[in-house]
Amino acid sequence: MVPGGGGRVNFLGEGGDLFKIYLLYSLAPIFGGYVVVAIIMGISSFLGQQLKTDVLPILGAGVGGLLLLCLILGVTVFFGHKFNEFHFQHLKLDNNQLEYRGTPGGLAKVLLVNLLLTYFTLGIYGPWAYVNYKKYCYENTYINGQPGRLTFDGNPSDLLGKYIVGLLLTYCTLGIYIFWFMNDIFAFMWENTKLDGRPFQFRRDPGGLFGTLILNYLLVYCTMGIYAPWMMCNLFKWEAEHVS
Repeated sequence: MVPGGGGRVNFLGEGGDLFKIYLLYSLAPIFGGYVVVAIIMGISSFLGQQLKTDVLPILGAGVGGLLLLCLILGVTVFFGHKFNEFHFQHLKLDNNQLEYRGTPGGLAKVLLVNLLLTYFTLGIYGPWAYVNYKKYCYENTYINGQPGRLTFDGNPSDLLGKYIVGLLLTYCTLGIYIFWFMNDIFAFMWENTKLDGRPFQFRRDPGGLFGTLILNYLLVYCTMGIYAPWMMCNLFKWEAEHVS
């Protein structure tokens, strides 16, 4: 068996490379944004004291909050874009090289629609959001430089029942059922993924997923979150090993 894969699917990404993406496109921009917002609010508060008015501090807080919201949305989109590039760049299907060519603008449209519809439907739109996201990613993924070879045919209505039951059982079991729920999601994704019309199969293994994630969660906790990129890569490798 190839490390990081089960034969048809191989994931060769490493946590160190993903950590750089986390640092450059998530942690650093957010930290810088908080510094800028703090400076704006500090200046507005100082000027308000000097001019003996409450208008400037309130205005500064409003501007700072708006900038912070825009920053978080921008970071979410650009980090998601870079994350997809990393994921597909290091993923091989039937020994074919993948390349993600989506754009931040295209991803933003998909994420915005998904977020709004999921919010206004109290989460019911979740399966449709998931399917829309997968289709966007696959439509913008090239196989050995060729478009249209990777497709996703999942029907969100087929996922809805598993989605609702999974959420309820995860809640009722204080999170324990999440490992079965995640296996159902993996199976839905891979069994509806086709390369040149040929589908994949996923072998469910809740116990194995529990063993993989519990150790990684402990490492994330002990490193105050720093180990998260390595955990994500380990999860991708575990997933690949169960696809045929």
